[in-house]
Amino acid sequence: MKMIRDLAPIWITALVVMIGMGIYLYVMNQPHLVGASKSHTWEAKYVRSGTYWEGRMRRVSDDDITVKKFEVTSDSEKTDYSPSKAESTASSFDFMVLGDRPKKNETFTIHVEWTDKKGSHSESFSLHRSYSLF
Repeated sequence: MKMIRDLAPIWITALVVMIGMGIYLYVMNQPHLVGASKSHTWEAKYVRSGTYWEGRMRRVSDDDITVKKFEVTSDSEKTDYSPSKAESTASSFDFMVLGDRPKKNETFTIHVEWTDKKGSHSESFSLHRSYSLF
């Protein structure tokens, strides 16, 4: 019984440290926005990078794709991020670089139009909040 009382401060200290680390990770890792197209061709993320936030849409498939149009709609405000002809075959596209943290109820929709060997395609998908610590 005396041994349990002697070890109690160590267990309490360890528990307090673990709870503190959990709170720190939860607070410091703000939720980010993620989304993927239904065709599994595109995925997008809007994440914190230092002080600002930045978005990146990337091609998931290995097909040869040429992007014709790329737009991001944020609460009915549409912004065109369509690439130039030289950049239209890239595998990733940046958007909202040096952006602000999204508001709690703000919604983002990605609209992308592209062509490949099968023809022309158009797809829209939303970004949703992800609270993953990793």
